[in-house]
Amino acid sequence: MRRRRRKIEDKENLERWLLTYSDLITLLLAFFVVMYSMSRIDAKQFGKMTDALNYILKGGTQIVDKGGEKDPKGHGLLKLGNLNMIQRRINERFKKLGRHEELQTEITERGLVIHIMESALFPQGSAKLQPRAREILDLVAEQIKPLPNHIRIEGHTDNTPIQTALYPSNWELSVARTTEVVRYFTDYHDIAPN
Repeated sequence: MRRRRRKIEDKENLERWLLTYSDLITLLLAFFVVMYSMSRIDAKQFGKMTDALNYILKGGTQIVDKGGEKDPKGHGLLKLGNLNMIQRRINERFKKLGRHEELQTEITERGLVIHIMESALFPQGSAKLQPRAREILDLVAEQIKPLPNHIRIEGHTDNTPIQTALYPSNWELSVARTTEVVRYFTDYHDIAPN
């Protein structure tokens, strides 16, 4: 006996376009979610965070940093030629005083960075400015006061651990030294604290 094969007729699926359409809508939704999430990033805060992480990873040691903030619109930032001129002036002034070994300057992507040796400003384990430190800070303030850039002051200590009633750790000493320099610039040179 012979079996009969049944022909199964497939109906033509008229709704195949729905699969393509749903894929398209899903991709568009994903695209707009990504666009929305990227638009919520505060560029200024992101830049500050990036600078801070770069600084930490490089192990920076600067005390005064001129031009730490980046201005995306270009308002108020000095050109590289002006920074070179200011760097030369500061180096020449310190050389004339015979104190050039107490200071280093360099130009980075953040601006002019001025490194002042700890021993030139503070006695060991103290945040009180030495009398000769005022001469150094006066020269630096004279050069940076007219500039439109932001100034970042960072205080650091040596790696000798400290534990006194006034400074329980090197962290407190670093903060106190930074505050002392900021106060000197604001009180004696009218440099805006912000």
